[in-house]
Amino acid sequence: MGHSQGTHIAANLAEQNPDIYALGYFSGNVSGRYSQFILQDRNAAKTGKVSREEAQANIEKRYEWWQLLCRGKMTDEQSGDPVHTWKSFSVSDVNRLVALKNPVYIAYGTEDDGPQLCNILPVYFELAGKTNYKMRPFVGCGHNFEEIMPDGSHNWDKMYWNEAVTNLSNGVKHWMY
Repeated sequence: MGHSQGTHIAANLAEQNPDIYALGYFSGNVSGRYSQFILQDRNAAKTGKVSREEAQANIEKRYEWWQLLCRGKMTDEQSGDPVHTWKSFSVSDVNRLVALKNPVYIAYGTEDDGPQLCNILPVYFELAGKTNYKMRPFVGCGHNFEEIMPDGSHNWDKMYWNEAVTNLSNGVKHWMY
């Protein structure tokens, strides 16, 4: 099981280690970490937080930053984290998850920007004939399965971690199709 950026590590381990029977993928960004920033910029324009032009300008700056990072023209200090970390966490997990023979359980909060693209995984799974998966969107919840209030604040007193993990720990046969 992996949560957030740990989903990439867990998926990689499940792909490479035949002793891992199933994968729990919690609040992961299947398109990779850096794409999340671009999606957030675009969503900020859609919700009126910034203009469309401002969002596009921000995205163009992100492309430039990413080019510098990927072309070896940025140091760890300049990027804020090790360059190899940015790259490794920005690889898409879609193909890896589709190709896994292991059962996959995916849980995420619908109000979390990071795993928005988890919503489309069933499309890719079904196209590939993968049927041993279960999706569990926690409607109205954030990154840590906390309730998101109508004003956008996080209700840390109402969290659904136990419900998310219970599905995983009840035994894979319970949720396999």
